[in-house]
Amino acid sequence: MTLIPLASIILFGLILNHAIRKNNAAYRKVREEFWQKERAANASPLQSIDNLPYVRFPENLPLHVATENPRIGEYQETLLNLSKKKILNLTGLSNTDLKMKYGAKNLEELSKADQYFTVVCRTSLSLARSYLEEGFTEEAKALLHFGTEIGSDIKENWTILAELLLEEKDNEGLKELSEKTSSIPDENSRRHIQKLVEDYCLLDEIMN
Repeated sequence: MTLIPLASIILFGLILNHAIRKNNAAYRKVREEFWQKERAANASPLQSIDNLPYVRFPENLPLHVATENPRIGEYQETLLNLSKKKILNLTGLSNTDLKMKYGAKNLEELSKADQYFTVVCRTSLSLARSYLEEGFTEEAKALLHFGTEIGSDIKENWTILAELLLEEKDNEGLKELSEKTSSIPDENSRRHIQKLVEDYCLLDEIMN
């Protein structure tokens, strides 16, 4: 073996070893910061969660439409049951964030409220789709509007509603929908949905 390849191997080994140590140090730092935050969160004082912005179901939300479609009945029943629960949109907040803000003892209840929110968003969208299949357009729109009001980050909730508004040439409705996208908590989802809705607004301008 010549000296040049040997030197190259040694140099590569030194660089690799340095990179591994640097990576390990960075990992230890991240892990330590996480546990520091977790310890602080577990020690956070208990805060009242009675006045948080819980999701409210509008009285006129169409959850009693009579059809022969069994899926619609299941979706309606699920939403009616959820309407009696405490529901919160906590998108973007980790368990550590929740404990830090409201105290560790509230974590279980807050987690349930957040899980209920996810089910509400998915089920209301599924019901809206089923209503559209059965020809109940206005009822579907009401559910989709409900999803936008509570800050759903499911893109189909926004794009299906945008398509309906575009078909109806509802310029003001599309503008209002675009403004509502700011209520989506998660930044990445918000940007993506904003772009999709803006495309529909642009298409509306071209068509008119």
